[in-house]
Formats: sequence, structure tokens, C-alpha cells
Amino acid sequence: MRSLLLLLIIFPSALAANYTVCSSDCDFSDLTACLFQINETNSTCILNESGTWTINGSWYFNFFSDENHSTIWIDTDDITLDCNQTRLINPLITVKGNRSSINRCKIEKTDCNFYTLIYLEDYFNINISDSFFNVSCYDNEIDLFSKSAIATITNNIFLGDLLIQTIESKIVNNTINIWYFGPVRPKLIENNNISSVLELSLLWLENSIIKNNILITSFRLSILGSNSIISDNYISTNNNRYLNIWGTNLTFINNTFEFSKSEFYARDTTGENHSFINNTFRNCALEFRTNRSNFTGNLFLSSTLNLSGQNLSLIHISEPTRPLYIS
Repeated sequence: MRSLLLLLIIFPSALAANYTVCSSDCDFSDLTACLFQINETNSTCILNESGTWTINGSWYFNFFSDENHSTIWIDTDDITLDCNQTRLINPLITVKGNRSSINRCKIEKTDCNFYTLIYLEDYFNINISDSFFNVSCYDNEIDLFSKSAIATITNNIFLGDLLIQTIESKIVNNTINIWYFGPVRPKLIENNNISSVLELSLLWLENSIIKNNILITSFRLSILGSNSIISDNYISTNNNRYLNIWGTNLTFINNTFEFSKSEFYARDTTGENHSFINNTFRNCALEFRTNRSNFTGNLFLSSTLNLSGQNLSLIHISEPTRPLYIS
């Protein structure tokens, strides 16, 4: 008996099996029944029929997961996984289908042997909504996706040691308190409360809208791109770090920038044709090296501003409490 137990510990995949789920001629016609079968094993439920599949109950998956041993494998297009507020502990969801949706899930991860929650075979249109994700891996960061996904992410809560990297995505109405947030070429980021421990990066903006968000980072905020609007956001860092802005034709309107240390240093090293209109800067030491940019109607409180570049338009500065330098 001891030899058998040792064999199962060393080779957990010996317990693995794949079960198909569809309306007929499959191992199961119900996803909940399949999860009951694989609970606390290294097996997989494979969804290979389009439609909505609902989960009930609470399930714990205590095994060494990898891309070959997923909990749920979405194997075709147009599948909606509706967890119905089901609690899934240590799952791995593999997606091999376009227009897949993951809705109303409560996903917790404490087994951090595999550094992904949702494994993607390629770039897909993924929809995640009304779900809760909590990762506790003691600063071992876990990716939400195995690669940057084209995603629509709405009405979710993301907590813990998690990294979110997406491409050409819409991210709306979420609460995000994680390790790293770094969408690439986002289409829309609106009405989110986002806090990042390491870095908050909005990269390669192109005709993007960043609107009505709370954006807080403990390290650095980077904004890179062109032809985009950043408006009505509250932007803050609670450490002595940088705000980096690079690119062309970025428009900042009605934002509040507030930082906990006056040594905060905001700089734009390569950009041009930016507009800063009706923003409020609190407790900032700002230096912008930018060409052909417009600064209009901004309010500076306990802040310094150092502008350098060509063809600057400085129309109105309100209440600078420290010297203003223009060169």
C-alpha cells in the first residue's frame, strides 16, 4: 500500500482522464456532473459543443495542473461557461475557441505550481464578466492569461498576486487590486478602480479612451501611445516614483494627479503634440520635455512645473505654490 501511495504522489498524472461534455454521445451531458467526477483529481472536462454550460456546487482541484491537465477545456467556438457563482479552487481553464465567455465565477488560486489561470492556445476574443478572482501565491505572480488576449472584461473583482496583460481590450466597471496591470493597445478602460503593487502600464495606446478610472500604483505609472484621450481619472502613486508619458497626440483632460511625496517626478522624454487641459496636480515635481504641446487651465497645488521644448503653448496656470520654469 505504501508503494502505491508513493507512486500516486510521484506520478499524479496516473490519475488523469479526459471526459467529454456535450448534449449527446459524450461522457457527460452536464458539466456539473463531470466536475463531480474529476473533483480532487488530475482529470479534465472537455466542452466540445457551442452553447452555455452551467456549473453548480463548489469544487476543489488539488493537483499539479499544467496546460495538458486543465480542469475545464473549452474546445470549440462560442462557448459560455456560466459558473452560477460557483467557487472553483485551483482550477485551470484552457481555451481553444473564439468568442468564449467566462461568467459569474468565483476562482481562487492557492496552488501556484502553474503560473496561469486561463491558458490560451492563441489570441481569442474572451469575455470575462461578473466574476471574482483571488490569487494567494505569496508574491509569486500568476498570469490571468497565458498570453495577451483580446478580451472584454466587465464587472469583475481581481485580487492578489495576479498579472493582467491584454491586447486591444475593453476593461469596464472592474475592481482590480493586483501585482501588475499592463493592457496593450486597449480600446476602452472606463469606470475601474485599479491598484497595482508593481507597475501600472497603459501601453501602445492607439485611438484609446481611458476614462473615469481610479489608477493607483506603488511603483510607476507608464503611459505610451498616440491619438488617445485620458480624461476624468484620479491618478496617484504612494511612493517616490515616476510618471512616464511617451508618444504623440495624447490628450489629458480633467484628471487629478496626486502623489504622496513631493519628490515625485513626472517627465515626458520623447513626446510631442500633447494637450494638458484642466487637470489638477497635487504635491508633484513635474518636468516635461515636449514639443508643440499645450498646457491650458491646469491647477498646480504644492507642485513645481518645469517645461522645456519647442513651440509650447502655456495659456493658464492657477495657483502655483512653487516656481514655474519654462525654457
